[in-house]
Amino acid sequence: MRAGEAVAMSGYSMNVEKLQQMVAKMNETATTYDNKLKAEIARLHMPGGAFPVLDGGAAGAYETMQTAAADASLALTDAIRDAASAVQKVIDHYKRMEAAHGRAFDTALN
Repeated sequence: MRAGEAVAMSGYSMNVEKLQQMVAKMNETATTYDNKLKAEIARLHMPGGAFPVLDGGAAGAYETMQTAAADASLALTDAIRDAASAVQKVIDHYKRMEAAHGRAFDTALN
């Protein structure tokens, strides 16, 4: 960008818009993972009669594994959402600083 050219965005620099797009994509990815993983884990459910009476603990082990998979799925989507939230806080700070200091704050446009 050359000196004197206007920024063709919503009053904020290109950096903020690209970060906002990233936050939206992260939240979309978390939702997609959440929906798909929950459905797959639920599909893996074994009916009560699937294991013989003397299963040697297989039914309990399988249930424990399914619960662990569900917990891991939740942790993954929570981590993605937490990261998106952190980036959103950076965006909000950046907007406040840009509003307070104008173009001087955004060295990427200089």
